[in-house]
Amino acid sequence: MEKVIITLESNGWKVQQGDKYADTLCYEEMLGVLVSLTMPEQRPCLQWMLTREQHEAYMTYLKSIHQ
Repeated sequence: MEKVIITLESNGWKVQQGDKYADTLCYEEMLGVLVSLTMPEQRPCLQWMLTREQHEAYMTYLKSIHQ
């Protein structure tokens, strides 16, 4: 992965990677570009997205192993 450079300029944020860049970004846009550039192919954090029932089952499981 090439280095990502973030700078705050007079007209907003600039995100640069290699010879490509996005500029005049607001803070949230800069974060979105940064996340997009650094996100791995495999995103294990998506496993944290559960339905209410799955969350309840997980909490029940955790309570059962700590008794």
